[in-house]
Amino acid sequence: MTQKIHIPPDLPLNDQEGSIPKFAEIGLDQFAPYLMNRITNRWNASILKAARQYGLTTRQMRTLAVLSDKDGRPINELATLTVTNQSTMSRAVVSMERKGFIIRRPRSGDSRFIEVYLTDKGRGVFERFWPIFYWHFRHLFHGIGDSEFTDFVTTLHKILNNVRHQPF
Repeated sequence: MTQKIHIPPDLPLNDQEGSIPKFAEIGLDQFAPYLMNRITNRWNASILKAARQYGLTTRQMRTLAVLSDKDGRPINELATLTVTNQSTMSRAVVSMERKGFIIRRPRSGDSRFIEVYLTDKGRGVFERFWPIFYWHFRHLFHGIGDSEFTDFVTTLHKILNNVRHQPF
C-alpha cells in the first residue's frame, strides 16, 4: 500500500500547479538531496577512519566538536547538533563521561537541566584531532572559491531553515 505524500497547499510545485517533472527529467546528478547524501556519506566515512585513530567514534568526534564551539550544552541540543536521536545521545554522553572527555553538571540557577561540558582531556583530544578534521574540510572544498563557499553556506542555511520542522 502506497502512502500519499502530503504537500502543503502554500508550497507551489511549479508554475503550472499540479504538474511536476518526472524524476528522469531532473536526473540523479541534478537531484540535490541525492548529491548531499553522497557527499555526507563520503565525509562521514573519511572522518570515521580518522577519528578511529584517536579512539573516537563519529558521534564522539561530533560531540567534542560541538562542545568546542560552545561548551555547556544540554543533551537535547547536543542531539540536534550532532544529528543523533536523544536516547542515543544520552548513552553517548554516559560513555564519553566514563572516558573522561566530558562532565555533566546541573545548569546554574535551574538544576532541572543538565548541561554537558568538555573536560581538559576531551578538549585535548579534540585539539589533537582538529588539524586532521580541518584537512578533510579543506579537501572537501578544494577548488571552490571564497565567494562560492560563502554562497554555498548561505544556501545550506536556507535549506536547513526549510527543514527545521524535522526532528534533526
